[in-house]
Amino acid sequence: MIHQERLFRPSNNIERVAISGFFLTLALVLPPLFHIFGAGSVFLPMLLPVVTAGFLLDCRSAITIGIIAPLLSSLLTGMPPIMPPIAFMMTMELAILALIPSILYRRFGMNLYVVLITTLFVNRLVVLGLRFIVAEVFTIPGMIYGLAVTLSGIPGILVQVVVVPIVVRAIEKRYGTPLP
Repeated sequence: MIHQERLFRPSNNIERVAISGFFLTLALVLPPLFHIFGAGSVFLPMLLPVVTAGFLLDCRSAITIGIIAPLLSSLLTGMPPIMPPIAFMMTMELAILALIPSILYRRFGMNLYVVLITTLFVNRLVVLGLRFIVAEVFTIPGMIYGLAVTLSGIPGILVQVVVVPIVVRAIEKRYGTPLP
């Protein structure tokens, strides 16, 4: 059974759009900041606001952020690249990353940490699978490419395990449950 009182809920469409815009902005601003120091692909900065949005926003809003962020970032900054199709792979990856917590945490009231670990595990499986497909198309060694990309994100996963619960709990504590 879901615990409605613990969920953060924007009270109207304007509030929902504003909060979605905030998370989308973070997903666009954080990656260039991390890439300046060469840490973008290691710390997965675009994933952090998207998974957080999945915990705090409805499915439609969270998935929209996950789909728009990599494509808009690619158009604005050239990263992630359109070819090879990293931007398109990231749209699938981030949509799933937003969908799982939005369903498991918000709709079914599962434990935040269980949902986060499940989400990140499924995310890494999706990344691995997508990288194998791309490796096959571009005739590069799939096992090496897939594992390298999957394992290189471990520091970013650890950051998400620490930061996401803190942010989600702080927002829920501060704002409670506005009217649906």
